Amino acid sequence: MSAPSTSTHLETEISTQPDDWRRAGDFARESAGLLPAPGAKVAVVGCGTSLYMAQAFAGLREAAGQGVTDAWPASEHRLDRGYDLVVAITRSGTTTEIIDLLEQYRGKVPTTVVTATADSPVLALADPILMPHLDEKSVVQTRFATGTLAMLRAHLGEDLSRAADQAQVILDADESALEPAAAAEQITFVGRGWTNGIANEAALKLRESAQFWTESYPMTEYRHGPISISAPGRVVWAFGDPVRGLADDVAATGADFVSSDVDPMADLLRVHRLCLVKARNADLDPDHPRNLTRSIILAD
Repeated sequence: MSAPSTSTHLETEISTQPDDWRRAGDFARESAGLLPAPGAKVAVVGCGTSLYMAQAFAGLREAAGQGVTDAWPASEHRLDRGYDLVVAITRSGTTTEIIDLLEQYRGKVPTTVVTATADSPVLALADPILMPHLDEKSVVQTRFATGTLAMLRAHLGEDLSRAADQAQVILDADESALEPAAAAEQITFVGRGWTNGIANEAALKLRESAQFWTESYPMTEYRHGPISISAPGRVVWAFGDPVRGLADDVAATGADFVSSDVDPMADLLRVHRLCLVKARNADLDPDHPRNLTRSIILAD
């Protein structure tokens, strides 16, 4: 049986991601002059999902030996540390914290902004990389996040074709492939290195779309407290290669351990599909999460 037909904006936007990733290399080449050069000291800033993509890119860039790369929440940055370039990630380009940051540092440090919205005010505040094909109608971000990360990964020299093929297989699979997570009452996501950002994002997606209890930690931190909530009926989901002994430690709690050898960004699409299932089972609209809007605009 194939995956269910699209019925929400979120499901439609999830479905485009493999093709979005295949286009990432073109955008990376076109935007190369606005993206970090090897050896540059770089700060990547964002809010929510965009922050977690910044964390993933920072981890990948440093692991590739391309230079110091810090990821900061836009409201908690430390841009006075002498960066050569600031990269801001913002789907809407209207988030208050991002605009305030760009206005404050305009002309003081070279700044690039990645956005999906053509009429966004941030386009006048930094050198823009505009990717309107990644824009979304759902409040919950999926393809802008992974499409941006795919573009940044391509800039680092990665070939995303295998990840895109894996993502398509995941999207085409029967919903039974989402077990045991689909039946779980709680999920703890864990990562290591760059996949800490992926784990944080996975947890956020399920909280937003389905009001579902999730947590996220670095893999080796899981034993330092979070393991206490693991139990039968719950899941620990690892992105990337598990650290030694982790699967056994989870098994001892009675929880299920989920891990895959696919690209962690492709594995995130399993979480995106899980969001649709959990939201449907809870009779929730995943396009319009409780207490959230497309962009956080703070009152003066």
